[in-house]
Order: sequence, then structure tokens, then C-alpha cells
Amino acid sequence: MRRSVCSNYIDLCEIPSFSGLEVNASVAIIDSVYNLPEEFEEHIDSDRTEDFVGRPGLDDTTGHGTTVSNILYAFSRNVEFNFYRAVRETGTVLQRDLLKAIGRAHQTHDTDIINLSLGYDHSHDGVSCDMPNEPCKVREAAKRAIDDGITVVAAAGNADESDEAENDEGVCCPALLNEVISVGGMFPVCTATAEEEHTSTTVGPNTRMLPPFAGWIHTGDPSEVISPLCTGLGCSPTENCGGNLAITEWGGNVDHEPSEIDVLAPGTFPLRNLDGEPDITEGTSFAVPVVTAVVAEITAFLKAHDEAVLPTQIQAALANTAEEVQHGDGLYLQGASALKRISSRKDLRGNFTRRPDDLGFDHT
Repeated sequence: MRRSVCSNYIDLCEIPSFSGLEVNASVAIIDSVYNLPEEFEEHIDSDRTEDFVGRPGLDDTTGHGTTVSNILYAFSRNVEFNFYRAVRETGTVLQRDLLKAIGRAHQTHDTDIINLSLGYDHSHDGVSCDMPNEPCKVREAAKRAIDDGITVVAAAGNADESDEAENDEGVCCPALLNEVISVGGMFPVCTATAEEEHTSTTVGPNTRMLPPFAGWIHTGDPSEVISPLCTGLGCSPTENCGGNLAITEWGGNVDHEPSEIDVLAPGTFPLRNLDGEPDITEGTSFAVPVVTAVVAEITAFLKAHDEAVLPTQIQAALANTAEEVQHGDGLYLQGASALKRISSRKDLRGNFTRRPDDLGFDHT
């Protein structure tokens, strides 16, 4: 991950971080990862790995879970990682595997948060559970976990216009459950205008004038141009970088109806492929660990003060302190404001800000 982009995300979303806490938040990552790369393992507190797809010799079936874990680590310091693999090499998740993973995280281990970067619908006895009033074993399992004090953060799903897509319209399961924190994507667009000191970037028919260090990327196909990410860097001392930045809803979000998306978070991350070429990973899956990081910091802070952690209270604080995006629909994450709202009611004190240069393992 490019540190300049992560640094800007920390500032934009007010992501808090604490040092010196004697407790961590235990996060269950239900995804494709079983073992993280050795150089990553050296930096994290990991307690448990379980495999539900019968491939214990394979570290990560798709690579998706490693990316999710890296994002979580980049934005949080007080996390204990626990991995429950339910994603097969095909990228699919069988309902029985997902239910086993949720059940183990809930009933067997002392889990605080379940991270579900799995944005697609499931079925119940052959009936799609894409509406809140339809029965769904996955939602029922999530609800039981929440009732027992576990905060569940789940991807709202990515819009897909293909004929085979099931989740191309509304929030998917289990994110559509009211008690689950449902997450969509947003990103900061650089809107800088042409000036001599700015860099001209031409991609296909589009020419963009950017500050020297504004992040930008494209897919390699000239017809597919992704708006440049505003890093907040490279402006002159007299120039207001905030004037070049617009918070935009990610275009791949599903509709906000009939179920609302609780909060938007950064879901677009520049990466470097194994061949060294720049690329971009995006989706609500990758916005989820950013929200999970904030929930983890709030949870660890409350636990350190021997305060009860109520999932509904955390969900309400996130939703009520989020800010409107400038383009599109939805509210984007304001982590420190959410923590301040909770702590003020409990008369707790703490430094809720974070140095933007204090980033996680640079997995490029």
C-alpha cells in the first residue's frame, strides 16, 4: 500500500490509535487467509488460524484475505488477529463453511469483532435472502453473535450489472441486518486545476493536472480511467490542498435501499503487483477493515477502562458522527468523533488522534 494514500485516509476518516493499552481487540477475519506472509507475521499479534475449506497447506486461497488483513493492520495498532478461512480457491463461500466460521468465532473463542469482507447474498432453503424479511441462517448467526456482545462489520456488496449477478441492486446478506455495521466505499478525488507547478497526466482521451505527488492510477486499458486519488501531498505552502479534494462515493456501491449502508470508508487502494506494475484494488471488501480498525480501537479503549462494549452503541456512534460525501450518496467514517461521542458519555479521557506517518507494514 502506498503510504501517502494511507496517511491521507487516516486524516480524512479521523482514524484513532492508542499506544500503551494493555489489551487488544480480538478480531475474527473470516476470509481466504490461513497463514500470513512470514514478514507480516513478525509485526502482528496473531492467536488462531482455522481452515474450513480443507486446504491447510495453502496460506491464502485467493489473496483476498491477506489484502484485507494488511489494510486492517495499516489502520489499527490494538488488534489480535484470528483467521477463519471460509473462501475457496474459486473465490466462492459455501454457506455451511461460513456458518461454521461464524459459530467458532462466536461460541468457542473470546472474539470482540467479526470482519466479514464477503459482500454477496446467500440463500436459505433455495430462497435468496436479499430482503430483510426473508429467512437466512447467516443473518441469524450474525444476530446471535451481536446479541452476545460481538460487533459484526460486513461489506454491503459490490454492484454487478452482469445477468448472473444476484447482488446488483441492494445491500447484501448479512450486512442488511439492522444490527450489523454495513460498509460501502468512498475515495478522495483530486480535483486540482491546471497550474505550471502541477504535473500533467494524460491517459487515453483524459488529461488531468495534478499536484506533483497526487496519487493516480489506471487499469492499463486506456478506456478505463480511475480518478486520481488525492494524497493531500505536493501542494505549495500557499495552496490549500483541501481545495483540491472531494470525497466521492465509490461508483461500485450497491443501492442504499431498501436497506441503508451505515457508513462509507476508503475502498480504493493503490498496490504494486508481483510483476512490479502499479495496480489498484477496490471494493466494499477493502472498506470493511478500515471500519473494523476504528471499531477495534474503540473496543480496546473501552476494555482498557473496564467499560462494557455494546455493538449497538458503537454502530450508532459511527453512523451519527459520519459526514456526508460531496459527490454521491452516503456518510463517510469519522472515527475519532465516534470515539469521543462514546467516551464523553462515560467520562473517559484519551488522545483520539493519530500521527499519519504511523502506518502499518508496507505490503507492496
